[in-house]
This record gives sequence, structure tokens and C-alpha cells, in this order.
Amino acid sequence: MENSIAILSVTAITLGFVHTILGPDHYLPFIVLSEARKWSLRKTMLITFLCGLGHVLSSVVLGLAGIAIGISVNRLVSVESFRGNIAAWLFIAFGLVYTVISVRNLYRGKSIPILTFMQTVSAMFMNTTIFPITLMFMNLPLPKPPHGSFS
Repeated sequence: MENSIAILSVTAITLGFVHTILGPDHYLPFIVLSEARKWSLRKTMLITFLCGLGHVLSSVVLGLAGIAIGISVNRLVSVESFRGNIAAWLFIAFGLVYTVISVRNLYRGKSIPILTFMQTVSAMFMNTTIFPITLMFMNLPLPKPPHGSFS
């Protein structure tokens, strides 16, 4: 039993590390925001840890929910990979919208809006934690409506 737990732990740590390294959306936003906001290493590590913990726990909830309602493993894999793509595109969209607003305000001579610390951290936490669960429920197969109900 001891050997099995050790193997499982090493496997989980290795998969988590590879998962993070292969997905720049898992670490790049934290690096960029940390530099832009001049966060201390301690603050950056704390925010990253909390968002990572939320990410892992939401993935566990997603897996348990999938098992509980009988979704096949292939369906969960497709949801998880889709979730990663959506997260990356959301970060890009957020950056583009913020850029457009900033350029527009510069053109008009207004100050550039700055997100508060809590707005920034909340957006990052929601993206890494709540979004996976929301996607699962959005991708559940829905029952077909009765014939002619939407005609």
C-alpha cells in the first residue's frame, strides 16, 4: 500500500508539472500581472497558490460530478481540453478589450482605467476555478424537446 501511494503521488506531481509547463495560460498571466503591478514575490506566490488550489479543487469537483452523473471519460477529456482553450482566449480577449479602452481614453485625453487589486485577483481566480465547472454544465447533453414545440 505504501508503494502504491508513493507511485500515485509521484505520478500526480509529474502530471501537474507537465500540465502547467505545457499551458502558458497557467503561469503567464501571473508573471505579467506581477511585473505590471510590482507585486512582491510573496504576494505573487500567494495569489498563484490560491488560484492553483482553486483550479485543482474545481477539476476534482468536475471529475466527481462527471462520475456521479455518468459522463464517459472521453467526454470529460474533451471538456477539459476545451476549457483550456477557452481560458486562453478569454485572457487574450481581456487584454484586447483593455487595450482598446486604454487607447480610446488616451486619444480622448482621459486617464487609463486601472483595475483594482481585488478586481484583478477575482478575475484570475474565477478564470482558473469557477470556469471549468460552468463549462461542464454548458456541455451536458440536453434532452430533445417534444416534436413541434418550437415551431
